[in-house]
Amino acid sequence: HALLEKAVETGRKGLEHANRSGSPDALGSALHALSKALLFYSNLERGKEEKIMLQKEALAFREEYIKTMERAFPFNYWVLGLGKNYAALIEAELSRSEIDKDKKTAFLEKAVLDMEDAISYCTKWASQQWQMVVIAGFEDTLGVLLNELYLLTNDGENLTRAIEVHQNAAEKFKKANFPSRAAESYWKIASIQDHLGEHQKAAKNFEKAFAEYKAASRRLPQFEGFYLDYAVYMKAWSEIQTAKSAHNNKEYSVAMKQYEETANLLKQSK
Repeated sequence: HALLEKAVETGRKGLEHANRSGSPDALGSALHALSKALLFYSNLERGKEEKIMLQKEALAFREEYIKTMERAFPFNYWVLGLGKNYAALIEAELSRSEIDKDKKTAFLEKAVLDMEDAISYCTKWASQQWQMVVIAGFEDTLGVLLNELYLLTNDGENLTRAIEVHQNAAEKFKKANFPSRAAESYWKIASIQDHLGEHQKAAKNFEKAFAEYKAASRRLPQFEGFYLDYAVYMKAWSEIQTAKSAHNNKEYSVAMKQYEETANLLKQSK
């Protein structure tokens, strides 16, 4: 908390110097750093009004950053995309802080639009694998935002879109050999499909998450037990989805066996 407080103070001084310098590069760097510091500082603020005040200030500096970069570097799509990503993160936090449903929805809808812009801009610029991993992270975040928007609006299109972007993220993580991140994306897809009652599809994606967590355990042997535990958990959820599907089809004996298998799997888990 003390370090972030100092970061905000230092950021404000840096912004004063950047404004006097007349350099758009210096101004952009100062706005970017100060907005980030305010966002992270707000995460530790317990007072609701103070938290919202910090978030709104972070958003104002972020919007100024985006305008500065658009004027000075209109074709640096990577920088513009990163700016839009942070704008979306702040707007999402404002949505979570607000009590009024209309305000919550408005902030979250803007967060979704800005995160979509972030993905679009960065995709135009990306040429290296690490950049594709960053974009995958943006896609995974967009899926979470769409899920939250569904909970506010009950618009099923948001869940359809969330599944799509989580799938894109999973494929990028898998290609870049980030199995634990791919597993998280498949887990999110499966959870949405479970909510939609698409139990067979959910079972398949829980199986994919199971496979990726097993791959993570082999890639990072120092975390083998940790990832294998998650793998067992995903396998158990796959069995639960198969049981739910059988139950819906009135195949009660099949459902019973699947639930028994789930219990046996979970007994292995810590």
